[in-house]
Amino acid sequence: MRLQANWHGGTSGTDLAEHDHQSVPRKVIPRAQTNCRSGKITLMERVVGIGGYFLRAADPAALSTWYRESLGLDADENGVWHQQAGSTVFAPFEADTDYFGSRSQHTMLNFRVRDLDAMLAQLRNLGADVAAETQDLEGVGRFGWVTDPEGNRIELWQPAD
Repeated sequence: MRLQANWHGGTSGTDLAEHDHQSVPRKVIPRAQTNCRSGKITLMERVVGIGGYFLRAADPAALSTWYRESLGLDADENGVWHQQAGSTVFAPFEADTDYFGSRSQHTMLNFRVRDLDAMLAQLRNLGADVAAETQDLEGVGRFGWVTDPEGNRIELWQPAD
């Protein structure tokens, strides 16, 4: 059986059975997927990354300034920020979790950092509301938390080497 699938960055209708995988760019993502219920192969569009994170603020300009001056998030005038490549975790939590801080906070932003201790010290020196505890997860990395001026708890993650 030959599988026909679209490859992002490739040609529509590529025959995977005869495809030269050496010529495919490294970050190509196949659209083919096996349907768990029927066992049939179907084509499915997939998200390819996070395109934005939007949050309400009483003072959007002040909050943008805080993120720039406290975390070094240098977004342009349109809010575009070119981040470094790396892993992104998507993980739904139980509705009654306290992990995000306030129960009224439905999502939590997680930023990757190079040096968690240095980032937490920087935030404390700026007077930010930094949680006293940190967490180490073997093979995953280290975590710390800060709350922005609007009350949003943010997770800081130093990935394991």
